[in-house]
Amino acid sequence: ARLMKRRQDDFDEEIEEVEHKFDDFELPDSTFTFLIAEPILSSPFAMACATYAMCLTCLALALSNELDNGTDDNPYDIAEVTRNVRAVQFLGIIIGVLMDDEIPTGLELIGMGLEQKKDGDKHYSMSRIFFSSLLRISIGMMFLTCLFFVVIQESNVLDIFFDVLALEFVESIDDVIYELCRRGFFSRRLKIAANQDNVIQCSDSADARRIRKWSKRVIRFVYFSVMFIMCAGLSIITYKQPTGEYGCTSIVVQFGDEVWEDAWITTDFKCSDDSDCNANQKCFQGNSHETPFCHEKRLLIFSH
Repeated sequence: ARLMKRRQDDFDEEIEEVEHKFDDFELPDSTFTFLIAEPILSSPFAMACATYAMCLTCLALALSNELDNGTDDNPYDIAEVTRNVRAVQFLGIIIGVLMDDEIPTGLELIGMGLEQKKDGDKHYSMSRIFFSSLLRISIGMMFLTCLFFVVIQESNVLDIFFDVLALEFVESIDDVIYELCRRGFFSRRLKIAANQDNVIQCSDSADARRIRKWSKRVIRFVYFSVMFIMCAGLSIITYKQPTGEYGCTSIVVQFGDEVWEDAWITTDFKCSDDSDCNANQKCFQGNSHETPFCHEKRLLIFSH
């Protein structure tokens, strides 16, 4: 068994070494690439910052809207759902995590930055790679947070899928703007920046291969950890909901300032004149009755 494991490890290392020789990393087609490849005082860098601010603002407003739906009894407005909808909620979380590419791309960029050749044709600043990756990861985390609250508040199957797709569209605004820049919709300078080949030349040393191996492990760990945490949170909600944990525990009624005069309440006692009724009652025919009934003046009482 040990010999077979050793042979397998040797085989994996040979495969990684062969792959590594031809595996330079091309920066993604995204405005975040401008933060790495373009000068700080340039229109592409400014466009990348504006795009990030736009995307973050959209997700922040979406999250704020979801949090505002809560009440004192149900702060997060967790919906009462059927089993079918609950199953779709779990699927929505899994699909949303798989669709998010900002967090894994950001982690991969950091790993590739550590792998790049020091004496390559074009060396990218590690601090700018790290800065761009952190912005990517922050967008991804905001997306996943919005996704969780949107899913737990929806009680309709199609609405869950529509909301997941809408959040994914907001998260991919940077890709849309980058494509518009590539087609020259904004300026010639942005078109040139978007059509450049930005490639990180990776080193073929043993340390670089070790970094790549651990980078892939970290990405897989983050993927499954996020999915596990979100599904665990939804599982806790599923467990507590049948006990009325998120149900309504109080009712607040607000009455206007209008005074309702002559508020006569119809009783169940028929009558022919006032003598057939109690002292505080009168006998007359109501609007909806042909037979006279005893009527009593009462205060407005609310009950449930």
